[in-house]
Amino acid sequence: MEKTNAKRRNITIGLAIIVLAVMLSLIVIFLTLPSLIISGQVTATFAENNSSAPNSTLLWKYSTSYGVCSSPTIDNGVLYVGVENTFFIGTQGYNVGNFYALNAANGEKFWNYSIPVGDSSTTVADGIVYVESGNLYAFNAKNGVKIWSNGVGGFTGAPAVADGMVYVCLHNGILALNSTTGREVWKYYNIGGSSPPVVKDGRVFFTSAVYNSIKYVNEVHALNASSGELIWDYTPNTYVSFPIIEDQTLYVGIGSNVSALSSIDGSLIWTTIMKNEQFPTTQNSLRTTAVLDNVLYAYSKDGFVYALNATSGEKIWSQSLRNKIETSSSSVTSGAVYVGSNTGNLFTLNATNGEILGNYTISDISHAALSSPVVANGIVYIGSEDHTVYAFGNQAVPNASSNALPFIIGAAVITIVIIITVIIFLKRLKPKSSNRNTEKQ
Repeated sequence: MEKTNAKRRNITIGLAIIVLAVMLSLIVIFLTLPSLIISGQVTATFAENNSSAPNSTLLWKYSTSYGVCSSPTIDNGVLYVGVENTFFIGTQGYNVGNFYALNAANGEKFWNYSIPVGDSSTTVADGIVYVESGNLYAFNAKNGVKIWSNGVGGFTGAPAVADGMVYVCLHNGILALNSTTGREVWKYYNIGGSSPPVVKDGRVFFTSAVYNSIKYVNEVHALNASSGELIWDYTPNTYVSFPIIEDQTLYVGIGSNVSALSSIDGSLIWTTIMKNEQFPTTQNSLRTTAVLDNVLYAYSKDGFVYALNATSGEKIWSQSLRNKIETSSSSVTSGAVYVGSNTGNLFTLNATNGEILGNYTISDISHAALSSPVVANGIVYIGSEDHTVYAFGNQAVPNASSNALPFIIGAAVITIVIIITVIIFLKRLKPKSSNRNTEKQ
């Protein structure tokens, strides 16, 4: 009888140990996971939603050291973005800032590097992040280790990467660098500022404002990507925006017009004059932003967004946001157009007819949304001068941090080890039947 009671006590103790182990493991998981999802300067929130537009739920926001003017870049689940602030000592100005690599799913910081990054975007290629900060930097995308930097200075805008070369715009031309070493390969000079380059089919396309001793003459250029030799240029009579390219067509904003040029020889394919009967005087400084499903999207600094037939230039629709758009370019998905404004708003437009689906206030009138929104995996990312990076989507909760996985696995392993130990312990307590039978005989 005593043996039976002892056996029952041992079984009860064993089961209690198993239950305790499972409970401790669950406690570890539930206590660890939220601290990893909401870590450092990340704030996760799921209730803020003042719009019925697609991707209008605020998933997370990350507080940066300074205002965000650069546009986020998403690559392999990582968001790259830079911030900058200028302060003066007397008349001398100094730039300070940070460059961040964040988990695109929840905003957790992977790494950062202390360099000021203004309104230029980042380019990622072959595991290397290229960042403009006066000089050009190349970082290991995984750990943020600096691979090289080019100290020539004067870089402006996002670099372009193709075929082992990095192309960057300067205040006086375009520079081509070896992507592995950062050494100069060739340079194309022009007296005036240059736009961020676009590279395709062995050619580098960019626009410039060249001073000819009387006035600035705006031009569109095509260079040989290997040698820097000029292939063709196009000279309109007014301001030219940054180019975008689709197939063999180059799209640019030229003053109040949108034009399409042949990327082969620079010949004009079509040009469309933008006028709106309701606001006839507000059209200026047009900029093309994207081509999707043969629709070209453009905007003006005065807050008009346009959709044009990419083949003919015929206007499909136009929409006034009644907000100035200083530098924020629009981002387009199959169903929506996203654009930020100087008043700190994120607008969502119907891509088919231009109807405003949502107007999300992410900051206030004194903190503009100068960063261009970027859409990746159904999430809209945008930065603001209010020192914050935002992520919007339709997900109920953000994905768990990848750093939580080791803790979860560790808790599971501990539970399994304890259970196995208890089972072995109970088996050893069990009397052997063969010995009992021998004793009876």
